[in-house]
Amino acid sequence: MSRHLNISYKTAFVLCHKLREALFKTRDLTPLQGEIHEDGAWINFKLRPTNFAKNAHKQKQKANKKGQRFPKFRPTKRCIISLNQRASDDETLWGSNRTIVAMDYTENAKTVLALNHQFVKQGSDIMCDENPAYKGLDFHYTRWSVNHDLCYSAKGINNNLAESFNARFRDLHRGVHHKCDNKYALHYANQAAFMSDNRQKSNGDLFSDILQRCLWVLPLREWVGYWQGNHRTQELIGMTAFSPEEISQSYFKNLNERMKYEQELLAA
Repeated sequence: MSRHLNISYKTAFVLCHKLREALFKTRDLTPLQGEIHEDGAWINFKLRPTNFAKNAHKQKQKANKKGQRFPKFRPTKRCIISLNQRASDDETLWGSNRTIVAMDYTENAKTVLALNHQFVKQGSDIMCDENPAYKGLDFHYTRWSVNHDLCYSAKGINNNLAESFNARFRDLHRGVHHKCDNKYALHYANQAAFMSDNRQKSNGDLFSDILQRCLWVLPLREWVGYWQGNHRTQELIGMTAFSPEEISQSYFKNLNERMKYEQELLAA
Protein backbone atom coordinates (compact mmCIF):
# COMPACT_ATOMS: atom_id res chain seq x y z
CA MET A 1 0.00 0.00 0.00
CA SER A 2 2.86 2.36 0.81
CA ARG A 3 4.30 1.83 -2.67
CA HIS A 4 1.03 2.02 -4.61
CA LEU A 5 -0.27 5.14 -2.85
CA ASN A 6 3.17 6.76 -2.53
CA ILE A 7 2.77 7.30 1.21
CA SER A 8 5.06 6.62 4.17
CA TYR A 9 5.14 3.32 6.01
CA LYS A 10 3.60 4.87 9.13
CA THR A 11 0.67 6.29 7.15
CA ALA A 12 0.08 2.97 5.38
CA PHE A 13 0.25 1.07 8.69
CA VAL A 14 -2.42 3.23 10.33
CA LEU A 15 -4.59 3.20 7.19
CA CYS A 16 -4.55 -0.62 7.06
CA HIS A 17 -5.51 -0.80 10.72
CA LYS A 18 -8.34 1.66 10.18
CA LEU A 19 -9.66 -0.64 7.44
CA ARG A 20 -9.43 -3.65 9.79
CA GLU A 21 -11.18 -1.67 12.52
CA ALA A 22 -14.00 -0.73 10.12
CA LEU A 23 -14.41 -4.38 9.08
CA PHE A 24 -14.46 -5.40 12.75
CA LYS A 25 -17.14 -2.89 13.77
CA THR A 26 -19.38 -3.86 10.82
CA ARG A 27 -19.35 -7.65 11.30
CA ASP A 28 -22.45 -9.63 10.41
CA LEU A 29 -23.43 -11.07 13.80
CA THR A 30 -26.81 -12.54 12.86
CA PRO A 31 -27.12 -16.11 14.25
CA LEU A 32 -25.55 -18.97 12.30
CA GLN A 33 -27.61 -22.06 11.52
CA GLY A 34 -27.32 -25.46 9.92
CA GLU A 35 -23.93 -27.15 10.12
CA ILE A 36 -21.38 -25.21 12.18
CA HIS A 37 -17.70 -26.21 12.41
CA GLU A 38 -15.85 -24.96 15.49
CA ASP A 39 -12.25 -25.04 16.66
CA GLY A 40 -9.52 -22.97 18.31
CA ALA A 41 -6.09 -21.88 17.06
CA TRP A 42 -3.21 -20.89 19.35
CA ILE A 43 -1.18 -17.77 18.63
CA ASN A 44 1.81 -15.94 20.14
CA PHE A 45 2.84 -18.92 22.29
CA LYS A 46 6.31 -19.96 21.16
CA LEU A 47 9.42 -18.83 22.96
CA ARG A 48 12.31 -17.62 20.87
CA PRO A 49 15.03 -20.34 20.80
CA THR A 50 18.10 -19.69 22.89
CA ASN A 51 21.29 -18.67 21.15
CA PHE A 52 23.38 -21.39 22.81
CA ALA A 53 22.23 -25.01 22.89
CA LYS A 54 23.48 -25.41 26.46
CA ASN A 55 20.76 -22.98 27.62
CA ALA A 56 17.89 -24.79 25.87
CA HIS A 57 16.95 -26.69 29.04
CA LYS A 58 15.90 -23.39 30.66
CA GLN A 59 12.97 -23.15 28.25
CA LYS A 60 11.40 -26.38 29.46
CA GLN A 61 9.13 -26.96 32.43
CA LYS A 62 10.12 -29.06 35.42
CA ALA A 63 9.61 -32.79 34.97
CA ASN A 64 6.21 -34.17 36.01
CA LYS A 65 5.58 -37.50 37.77
CA LYS A 66 6.15 -39.39 34.52
CA GLY A 67 9.45 -37.64 33.92
CA GLN A 68 8.08 -35.67 30.95
CA ARG A 69 9.33 -32.16 30.31
CA PHE A 70 7.27 -29.91 28.05
CA PRO A 71 8.26 -26.56 26.51
CA LYS A 72 7.35 -23.37 28.32
CA PHE A 73 4.93 -20.96 26.67
CA ARG A 74 4.99 -17.19 26.46
CA PRO A 75 2.53 -15.30 28.70
CA THR A 76 1.13 -13.78 25.49
CA LYS A 77 -0.40 -17.12 24.47
CA ARG A 78 -3.99 -16.68 23.24
CA CYS A 79 -6.63 -18.80 21.50
CA ILE A 80 -8.64 -17.69 18.45
CA ILE A 81 -12.01 -19.52 18.43
CA SER A 82 -13.87 -19.65 15.12
CA LEU A 83 -17.46 -20.58 14.24
CA ASN A 84 -17.77 -21.55 10.56
CA GLN A 85 -21.15 -22.03 8.87
CA ARG A 86 -21.29 -24.49 5.97
CA ALA A 87 -22.81 -23.04 2.78
CA SER A 88 -25.37 -25.82 2.45
CA ASP A 89 -27.96 -23.72 0.60
CA ASP A 90 -25.56 -22.27 -2.00
CA GLU A 91 -24.90 -24.42 -5.08
CA THR A 92 -22.11 -22.12 -6.31
CA LEU A 93 -20.08 -22.03 -3.09
CA TRP A 94 -18.20 -24.84 -1.39
CA GLY A 95 -17.04 -24.69 2.21
CA SER A 96 -18.07 -21.99 4.67
CA ASN A 97 -19.95 -18.81 3.82
CA ARG A 98 -19.92 -17.10 7.23
CA THR A 99 -17.33 -16.99 9.99
CA ILE A 100 -17.45 -15.45 13.47
CA VAL A 101 -14.25 -15.24 15.52
CA ALA A 102 -13.45 -14.57 19.18
CA MET A 103 -10.32 -14.63 21.35
CA ASP A 104 -9.67 -15.89 24.86
CA TYR A 105 -6.81 -17.07 27.03
CA THR A 106 -7.85 -20.71 26.53
CA GLU A 107 -10.41 -22.74 24.59
CA ASN A 108 -12.77 -22.88 27.58
CA ALA A 109 -16.36 -24.03 28.05
CA LYS A 110 -17.63 -20.67 29.35
CA THR A 111 -16.67 -18.72 26.22
CA VAL A 112 -17.66 -21.53 23.83
CA LEU A 113 -21.11 -21.82 25.44
CA ALA A 114 -21.65 -18.04 25.42
CA LEU A 115 -20.63 -17.77 21.75
CA ASN A 116 -22.97 -20.55 20.67
CA HIS A 117 -25.93 -19.29 22.71
CA GLN A 118 -25.58 -15.82 21.17
CA PHE A 119 -24.54 -16.61 17.60
CA VAL A 120 -25.84 -20.13 16.77
CA LYS A 121 -29.52 -21.05 16.48
CA GLN A 122 -30.78 -23.91 18.63
CA GLY A 123 -31.02 -27.24 16.87
CA SER A 124 -27.99 -26.63 14.66
CA ASP A 125 -25.39 -29.35 14.10
CA ILE A 126 -22.07 -28.56 15.80
CA MET A 127 -18.96 -30.23 14.34
CA CYS A 128 -15.94 -30.12 16.67
CA ASP A 129 -13.09 -32.15 18.10
CA GLU A 130 -13.15 -33.86 21.49
CA ASN A 131 -12.03 -30.83 23.46
CA PRO A 132 -14.01 -30.81 26.77
CA ALA A 133 -14.96 -27.17 26.14
CA TYR A 134 -17.64 -28.30 23.64
CA LYS A 135 -19.34 -30.95 25.78
CA GLY A 136 -21.74 -28.41 27.29
CA LEU A 137 -23.40 -27.85 23.90
CA ASP A 138 -25.29 -31.16 23.92
CA PHE A 139 -28.42 -29.74 25.57
CA HIS A 140 -29.25 -27.12 22.91
CA TYR A 141 -27.47 -28.50 19.83
CA THR A 142 -26.65 -31.74 18.08
CA ARG A 143 -22.92 -32.13 18.67
CA TRP A 144 -20.71 -34.33 16.50
CA SER A 145 -17.08 -34.78 17.51
CA VAL A 146 -14.08 -36.43 15.87
CA ASN A 147 -11.11 -37.85 17.76
CA HIS A 148 -8.06 -36.25 16.14
CA ASP A 149 -5.79 -38.75 17.87
CA LEU A 150 -7.23 -41.39 15.55
CA CYS A 151 -8.25 -39.56 12.38
CA TYR A 152 -9.19 -36.24 10.79
CA SER A 153 -12.58 -37.43 9.52
CA ALA A 154 -14.70 -40.43 10.53
CA LYS A 155 -17.88 -41.39 8.64
CA GLY A 156 -18.41 -37.80 7.48
CA ILE A 157 -17.82 -36.29 10.92
CA ASN A 158 -15.10 -33.63 10.85
CA ASN A 159 -14.46 -29.97 11.59
CA ASN A 160 -12.46 -29.36 8.44
CA LEU A 161 -14.00 -25.94 7.76
CA ALA A 162 -12.67 -24.66 11.09
CA GLU A 163 -9.32 -26.38 10.53
CA SER A 164 -9.08 -24.76 7.08
CA PHE A 165 -9.74 -21.33 8.56
CA ASN A 166 -7.10 -21.96 11.24
CA ALA A 167 -4.57 -22.89 8.55
CA ARG A 168 -5.28 -19.73 6.52
CA PHE A 169 -5.12 -17.55 9.62
CA ARG A 170 -1.80 -19.09 10.67
CA ASP A 171 -0.40 -18.35 7.20
CA LEU A 172 -1.59 -14.75 7.55
CA HIS A 173 -0.31 -14.45 11.12
CA ARG A 174 3.11 -16.04 10.64
CA GLY A 175 3.84 -15.61 6.96
CA VAL A 176 2.48 -12.14 6.14
CA HIS A 177 2.34 -10.08 9.33
CA HIS A 178 4.93 -12.12 11.29
CA LYS A 179 3.69 -10.72 14.61
CA CYS A 180 0.34 -9.45 15.85
CA ASP A 181 -0.01 -7.72 19.19
CA ASN A 182 -2.77 -9.37 21.23
CA LYS A 183 -4.59 -6.04 21.49
CA TYR A 184 -5.17 -6.17 17.72
CA ALA A 185 -4.98 -9.92 17.06
CA LEU A 186 -8.76 -10.29 16.80
CA HIS A 187 -8.83 -7.60 14.09
CA TYR A 188 -6.40 -9.69 12.04
CA ALA A 189 -8.51 -12.81 12.64
CA ASN A 190 -11.66 -10.95 11.57
CA GLN A 191 -9.84 -9.78 8.43
CA ALA A 192 -9.05 -13.43 7.62
CA ALA A 193 -12.72 -14.31 8.21
CA PHE A 194 -13.87 -11.47 5.92
CA MET A 195 -11.49 -12.56 3.16
CA SER A 196 -12.69 -16.16 3.50
CA ASP A 197 -16.40 -15.31 3.48
CA ASN A 198 -16.08 -12.98 0.45
CA ARG A 199 -13.60 -15.04 -1.56
CA GLN A 200 -15.86 -15.25 -4.62
CA LYS A 201 -16.45 -11.50 -4.92
CA SER A 202 -14.59 -9.47 -7.53
CA ASN A 203 -12.04 -6.83 -6.54
CA GLY A 204 -14.52 -4.13 -7.54
CA ASP A 205 -17.27 -5.53 -5.33
CA LEU A 206 -14.86 -5.90 -2.41
CA PHE A 207 -13.66 -2.32 -2.84
CA SER A 208 -17.24 -1.00 -2.91
CA ASP A 209 -18.18 -3.05 0.16
CA ILE A 210 -15.17 -1.93 2.23
CA LEU A 211 -15.55 1.70 1.11
CA GLN A 212 -19.20 1.69 2.19
CA ARG A 213 -18.26 0.28 5.60
CA CYS A 214 -15.56 2.94 6.07
CA LEU A 215 -17.88 5.81 5.10
CA TRP A 216 -20.73 4.67 7.33
CA VAL A 217 -18.60 4.05 10.45
CA LEU A 218 -18.07 6.94 12.84
CA PRO A 219 -14.49 8.29 13.14
CA LEU A 220 -12.14 5.77 14.79
CA ARG A 221 -10.68 7.64 17.75
CA GLU A 222 -8.27 4.84 18.61
CA TRP A 223 -6.25 5.51 15.48
CA VAL A 224 -6.00 9.28 15.89
CA GLY A 225 -2.47 10.05 17.05
CA TYR A 226 -1.34 6.41 17.05
CA TRP A 227 2.31 7.33 16.46
CA GLN A 228 2.05 9.87 19.30
CA GLY A 229 1.18 7.10 21.78
CA ASN A 230 -2.63 6.80 21.51
CA HIS A 231 -2.95 2.98 21.60
CA ARG A 232 -5.68 0.52 22.55
CA THR A 233 -5.37 -0.18 26.26
CA GLN A 234 -6.91 -3.66 26.56
CA GLU A 235 -7.39 -6.89 24.65
CA LEU A 236 -10.70 -8.06 23.20
CA ILE A 237 -11.05 -11.12 25.43
CA GLY A 238 -14.11 -13.37 25.33
CA MET A 239 -17.48 -11.69 24.86
CA THR A 240 -16.06 -8.17 25.33
CA ALA A 241 -15.40 -8.23 21.57
CA PHE A 242 -19.17 -8.10 21.03
CA SER A 243 -19.97 -5.27 23.44
CA PRO A 244 -21.99 -2.32 22.01
CA GLU A 245 -18.94 -0.04 21.74
CA GLU A 246 -17.28 -2.59 19.42
CA ILE A 247 -20.22 -2.51 16.99
CA SER A 248 -20.96 0.45 14.71
CA GLN A 249 -24.60 1.41 15.19
CA SER A 250 -24.36 4.10 12.49
CA TYR A 251 -23.34 1.51 9.87
CA PHE A 252 -26.26 -0.83 10.55
CA LYS A 253 -28.68 2.12 10.71
CA ASN A 254 -27.57 3.29 7.26
CA LEU A 255 -27.60 -0.30 5.97
CA ASN A 256 -31.21 -0.82 7.09
CA GLU A 257 -32.26 2.49 5.51
CA ARG A 258 -30.64 1.49 2.23
CA MET A 259 -32.33 -1.92 2.26
CA LYS A 260 -35.73 -0.28 2.84
CA TYR A 261 -35.06 2.15 -0.01
CA GLU A 262 -34.15 -0.69 -2.38
CA GLN A 263 -37.28 -2.61 -1.39
CA GLU A 264 -39.41 0.46 -2.11
CA LEU A 265 -37.81 0.79 -5.55
CA LEU A 266 -38.54 -2.86 -6.32
CA ALA A 267 -42.14 -2.50 -5.14
CA ALA A 268 -42.63 0.56 -7.34
